[in-house]
Amino acid sequence: MVLRATIWLFDLNPVPPVFDVAQTQDKSGSTVSVGTTTVTCTATDAGGSTASAEFDVNVRDLWAPNITLGDVMRETATSPGLCEGIVVYDVSAIDNCPGDVTLSCVPANGSLVPVGDNRVDCTATDVAGLAQSGTGFWVTVRDHENPVFDPVPDDVTVTNDPGQCGAAVDYVANAADNCPGVQVVCSQESGTTFSVGTTTVTCNATDASGNKASSESFVVPRPFSTIISNVPVAVAV
Repeated sequence: MVLRATIWLFDLNPVPPVFDVAQTQDKSGSTVSVGTTTVTCTATDAGGSTASAEFDVNVRDLWAPNITLGDVMRETATSPGLCEGIVVYDVSAIDNCPGDVTLSCVPANGSLVPVGDNRVDCTATDVAGLAQSGTGFWVTVRDHENPVFDPVPDDVTVTNDPGQCGAAVDYVANAADNCPGVQVVCSQESGTTFSVGTTTVTCNATDASGNKASSESFVVPRPFSTIISNVPVAVAV
């Protein structure tokens, strides 16, 4: 008679497997670059048996570039003969990731902008397409250029109107300016009646920014006489 028995063996002190990450992979807590990084993990027990697993770590860049304002000319004057001034500024942009950052400002540095307050807006975009916008500043262009009489009013010599002790006199007093809106006002208007004798007419030209120029012209109506006067010189005030 043959007796058979089954013997079960139990390991009462199991050795936990050794968890190891290959040195070529990134360990937990380490820094990985933007993009997808594949991490391979290997578990090894006391008997040398191994098991491996892989997973991907995807790092996305969510930080837009930072725009820094350097020297900015907040106020400038018009260029000679123009109703515009040149805007000058220093703007830069940096990003948390390597790669080119595209910086665009409107209006561009060195361009002409009109008289008054002008807003400059800048946008910086990195290689990931992230953009920072809404960063800007104001540049004020002021007009300090005086108007100029063109032509300078000439002296006028006339005779009196028949039967009158004076004469209606027409004259030209025009002014040019680098900006539109110049107005000319004279102490006695052209086409009105001037008394016999010498009348000094003072004309003032004022532009939209309050810059002024003045010129004097002599209007001399006398009966049957001719008087020659010097051409006046324009005076800027």
